[in-house]
Amino acid sequence: MINIMKNKEKSFTLVELMVVISIIGLLSSIILVSLSNAREKAKIATSLSFSSQVQNFIGMESVGEWSFNNNLNDTFSGFNNNGTWVGGGSPNYVPSADGKLGQAISFDGNHYVQIPASPSLYPRSDHAFTAEAWINATSLPASGSGTVICRPGHFSLGIAESGAIRLSVWVLGTGTSIYLVDDRVKPGEWHHIAATLIPPGAVKIYLDGIVVISSSYVFGGPQSSYPDLYIGAACGAFEYNFNGLIDNVRIYYEPMPE
Repeated sequence: MINIMKNKEKSFTLVELMVVISIIGLLSSIILVSLSNAREKAKIATSLSFSSQVQNFIGMESVGEWSFNNNLNDTFSGFNNNGTWVGGGSPNYVPSADGKLGQAISFDGNHYVQIPASPSLYPRSDHAFTAEAWINATSLPASGSGTVICRPGHFSLGIAESGAIRLSVWVLGTGTSIYLVDDRVKPGEWHHIAATLIPPGAVKIYLDGIVVISSSYVFGGPQSSYPDLYIGAACGAFEYNFNGLIDNVRIYYEPMPE
C-alpha cells in the first residue's frame, strides 16, 4: 500500500511578516540617515570652498573676522575689532560644522556679541560690503527675523520665520530695503550665508555657496553716524536676537566680484 503525502503550501505567519517588515524599515532608516549625512557633508564641503574663494578674492579688505575659538577676538583683519559678550555669564563654545571649523558660539536669544565702533569699521561712502557667517539655527523666529550680524544704519543679515534669508540695507533718507529668499534654512543643520552690495546698487545673497537672489536698488548717500557692530542681536524693527550657533563671521568693505 502506497501512502501518498500531500504537500502543504508553506505560507508566512503574521509574526514572520512583521519581522520582515521591521527589518526592511530598519534598513531603510539606515540608508536615509546615511544619505542625509552624505548630503550634509557635501553641503559643508561646498560652503567651505566658497568661503575660501571669498577670502581669496577680497580677504585683504577684511575689517573683522570672528572665529570664536574660545574667544571673541578679531582673529584675521589686524584691526583688533574684538567683541564683548553681552547679557551676563560667559559664552558657550561648541564644536562647529561637524568639526570642520573648530568652535562656534551658542546663542540663546538673550545674549549677543558687541563690537565697538572704530574707524576701521566705517563703511565706504558707496555702501559696499560683503558679510558672511556659518549658522545652525536651534529654531526659527516666531515672527520677523533672527539677526545673525548687523550694523544699525547700514545692514542686517539674518533668517526669517519661514527660514528664508533676510537682508536689510538701510538707505539714508529712504527707509529700509528688504530681500527675502525662497531657499530655506533648516533648523538643526549647518548653513553658510553671505551677502554683498556691489555699487551702485546690485545686491546678491548666497546660501551654501550658491547665489539665490540677485537684485538692484538705488542707494542714497553716505551714512551720518557709525554705530557698533552686533553678532546675534536685533538691530531694527521686526528683528529678534538669534537662537542657535554662529561661527566664522567675516565682514569686508569690498563687494564680491561679479
